[in-house]
Amino acid sequence: MATGVEELLDMLFEMIDEAKSMPLSSDKCILERDKALDLLDEIRAQFPMELAEAKKLIAARTEYIASAKREGELIRKQAEEKARQMVSEDELLAQTKQKANELMRTAEERSRDLRKAANDYCEDALRRTEEAVAEAYDEIKKSRIIAMIWLVVSLSSAVCIGLIGRAVIPTEFLTQSAAESVFIVLSKMLLPSFFCGLVVSGIFAAAMSSSSSYLLISGSAVATNIFKGLIKRDATDNQVMIVARITLTCILLLGIFLAMDQNSSIFDIVSYAWAGFGASFGPLMLCSLYWRRTTLPGAIAGMLTGAVTVVVWKNLVAPLGGWFAVYELLPGFLLALLVIVVVSKLTKEPSREVTDDFDTYMELDV
Repeated sequence: MATGVEELLDMLFEMIDEAKSMPLSSDKCILERDKALDLLDEIRAQFPMELAEAKKLIAARTEYIASAKREGELIRKQAEEKARQMVSEDELLAQTKQKANELMRTAEERSRDLRKAANDYCEDALRRTEEAVAEAYDEIKKSRIIAMIWLVVSLSSAVCIGLIGRAVIPTEFLTQSAAESVFIVLSKMLLPSFFCGLVVSGIFAAAMSSSSSYLLISGSAVATNIFKGLIKRDATDNQVMIVARITLTCILLLGIFLAMDQNSSIFDIVSYAWAGFGASFGPLMLCSLYWRRTTLPGAIAGMLTGAVTVVVWKNLVAPLGGWFAVYELLPGFLLALLVIVVVSKLTKEPSREVTDDFDTYMELDV
């Protein structure tokens, strides 16, 4: 069991660093939510404990000073009482005062030592935390650069393969579904059998990995977030597993149905799906990051408007042709952005706590 904030942060950083990357996405990864939340809860629990230790030191200092004062006062009173009974009253009183002053000086010195120790401990804990966060941020910047370089290389290579295939065998890819096999056809034409087998195996491995990951994500989202999170909060693990299996079966049947259409292509389906995602969440992400006036009703209205606009535009408006044949993401994005702004202006402003958090993060140099 980790006991220090620095150790817990190291564990969280190691979990993120070793997390499996999301298929088809180099800047996202899959984390075990419960484990990550447990680590964050432990970190959040450790800070109060360390602050409590500092408070205990300060309280001990205060109690020590008060005790010393009480003891000095008691000695002074006793000395005064004895001084009245003895001939050398002035001498005894001076001695008593001297001893009281010595006790006060000792208490003040002890108090300064305790305060210095508490400050040093807090500063050291904060320094170690800042160093860990700075190191993690540097790693994120490096990973972002590597990911962008690899993204440019991979996408450029994909475009070049398509152009080469169209130039070498222009009569081979007459339909959209046939054009998606250009990599396999070029491999069969240009590579030896062994290397062609490796290429095809890589294609199948990538397809199976992506499909399995998306199936698991979809099943988990429906079973955990929707069924257990919204519909039946007291659902058992067995019920969640059954819902996940039913979801996977429905997605499998839908995939088979879409694959039976020879005129459809994976690119069109993915483009349609990303249009829905982009129009639903793109404007909301931008407004949440850069506009402090964004409200919850505005966010919900914007997401619904973007999703509905994409579906309506794709199926009813785009078939009209002309300017209406524009990619459905554009009108969906613009309408969702407009609705977020309008609804947020017409509804109650966010709380002071939310706006303060927004201003704090906007001032950070990231």
